[in-house]
Amino acid sequence: MIASLKGELAEIQIMPDVTAQITVDVQGVGYKVTVLKNSLDLIGKIGDTVSLKIYSYIRESVISLYGFSSGQERSFFESLLLANGVGPSLAMTVLSSGEMGDLISAIVNSDIDVLTKVPGIGKKTAQRLVIELSERLGKMENLTAIYTTKTSQIAALATGDHNYGTYSKEIALIGEALKSLGYGNDEIRNALFPLSQLSREELDASTPEDMLKMALRSLARR
Repeated sequence: MIASLKGELAEIQIMPDVTAQITVDVQGVGYKVTVLKNSLDLIGKIGDTVSLKIYSYIRESVISLYGFSSGQERSFFESLLLANGVGPSLAMTVLSSGEMGDLISAIVNSDIDVLTKVPGIGKKTAQRLVIELSERLGKMENLTAIYTTKTSQIAALATGDHNYGTYSKEIALIGEALKSLGYGNDEIRNALFPLSQLSREELDASTPEDMLKMALRSLARR
């Protein structure tokens, strides 16, 4: 069972659906991984060192690897697979259709109208997602703020003691968001470094979402 991969991004192949197939070279061994097209900017470019959380999908004689930029995104994918009638292809379509926090909120709050806007999700499937996953995903709903552009929502994560006091308030809040995603203090400091190099004008022009994506991109390339 492969849980994560870190290596050189050797190849990118765009698929006709919502995904792309990338090859990650780990010490001379190439692993083909399915990722979301809309995650490619975050993952990196050919030649970059990338780090992915992996879900190994095993069915009879077939082993497929699915890659994600965070453990929470992988957990959401795994949760979707628990619903009756949802396979990897549909789960990736769901993930590609909007912000993860909004999708979790729609399931937890039984928002069928939002769910049926996802290609391949009809009313019955949407109802199954709500019935089978709402309790499980309710525990993840507090991550909604991380995937929005509202400063107040991200600010709500900045509670308790932290070690980011040397940074500006905006950057310290991104540190708290990363902490909520499960990253360690050393990883967070490395991710915050590019943000610390921004000018005051650049910080003022950046949304919390912009800064979070920059920090995650820095982590993905390590």
